[in-house]
Order: sequence, then C-alpha cells, then structure tokens
Amino acid sequence: MRRYAAFLRGVSPLNANMPDLRRAFESAGFADVRTVLSSGNVVFSAGSATEAVLPYRAFRLDPGAKRVVTFLRDKPRSQLRLPMEVDGARILALRGREVFTAYVRTPKGPVFMRLIEKTFGQEQTTRTWETVVKVARA
Repeated sequence: MRRYAAFLRGVSPLNANMPDLRRAFESAGFADVRTVLSSGNVVFSAGSATEAVLPYRAFRLDPGAKRVVTFLRDKPRSQLRLPMEVDGARILALRGREVFTAYVRTPKGPVFMRLIEKTFGQEQTTRTWETVVKVARA
C-alpha cells in the first residue's frame, strides 16, 4: 500500500474533531490513518496510483520566497501560460490538480491568494510547502 495525503478545505479544531475525521477515513477503508496539525490534513495508506513530482529548485526563486501548493477540486478546463507573475506572486506549474506557487511578501498583502482565486476560483485549498512536507513524513 502507498501513503497519501488529503488536504481538506475549511477544517479546523473549531468545526471538526480530528479523532472523528480519522475514524471517517478508516471507515472508508483507508489504513494507517493519521491527522496532522488539527487543520484537515490527513495521511493514510491506500492502493497505488501514479503521481507527478515538481522540484522547486527548477525555478529561480528568491531565497526568502514562500513556497505554496494549492489543491484544486477539478482540473482546469483551459491551458495556462506558465509561469505567470503578479506583484511578486508566481504560479510556477500545474500538475494535474496541484498548483505550485511561490511568493515574496509585499505591502499589498496576500497577493498570491488573489492570483490563485482569480486564476482557479475558490474551489481549492492551499498549504505551505513546509506543511506538505510534514504531512508527507507523517
């Protein structure tokens, strides 16, 4: 069995009980289920599938850039010309339903989220690369 991660949107300790979430995944037939950081991150084992890998080092990023992965509900219907940049936020690559982004903080606030929502809509959830790595190691 292979390890997978689910990044559920809108889940927090205020609206979901992590042990209940774990039990829900187990009752769906997944094995070795763990929740990570009490915010809708779930790691579990299931049958194999192929996956795409994106090395951030292939892009020339500012050393202080924040790396972010956005998980889309559906694949985008149209092709995008990537990479694209707006106010220091860069959409670097799209692999299936995963969007790899980097940004440098600016006084304009969370421009990367505005770019993500304008490009892909609101049917998505976003995690920092550090959180994805923590979940992958769980």
